Amino acid sequence: MELFKSIIEENSSFWSVILCLILTLILSLSFGIIFSFIKRNEGFSKDLPFTYAILPVVICGITLAITLIVKDQAASEATSRYERVLVALLAALVMIRFRSSQKTTEELTYIFFLVVIGLIMGMGYITFGLILYFIIFILLIVLYFFKYPLLSKHNLNVKITIPEDLNYEDAFNDIFTNFTKYYQLTKVKTSDMGTMFVLNYEVVMKKDKNIKELIDLLRQRNGNLNIIITMKKYTQVD
Repeated sequence: MELFKSIIEENSSFWSVILCLILTLILSLSFGIIFSFIKRNEGFSKDLPFTYAILPVVICGITLAITLIVKDQAASEATSRYERVLVALLAALVMIRFRSSQKTTEELTYIFFLVVIGLIMGMGYITFGLILYFIIFILLIVLYFFKYPLLSKHNLNVKITIPEDLNYEDAFNDIFTNFTKYYQLTKVKTSDMGTMFVLNYEVVMKKDKNIKELIDLLRQRNGNLNIIITMKKYTQVD
């Protein structure tokens, strides 16, 4: 089987269609399993493995249908190939649009990758689809075991709740200047019917400073209201 030779072009029989669908199902299920394994500690929405398992098969089925229809009706082989690629790609983009406003860029990348796999398998390029899939599959495993991306313990998000009568613009500047190499107020919102403000800061801690001491000073300044400090994801280790 040649790398860029479609089995649908060679033989658009019932069994060639079934082969494309079964191989796509195996690939999509294995991706859903590896995704669940990689994200088991971090947690994930339960609909994602189902999406990853089913979406490529749906895309493959649509592409197969378009491929077979255009193959029968097109005047020439070259026209047939370009038309079915364009139509299948348009259908795929329409299908993934409903996820784009709800998921992270990482999850959208996985969805787009699986859509591409569904397209390739649906057009009958089995060998090329398998090669692409296993390259990405191995890459995910390697990145997981090397704990990529590396997370810095010094890059933090700080959320501070303050009473409405506290001047938030300069309230914590002296504390952050002492404890951080960089800080920036990124968001302000009201809370509790406007009686509180919630401030969000991005900070880079100095290596010789203690987070517990920072929290204690912030609590003294904000009247012992809520303070939440979380690690900022996807930053480089210093």
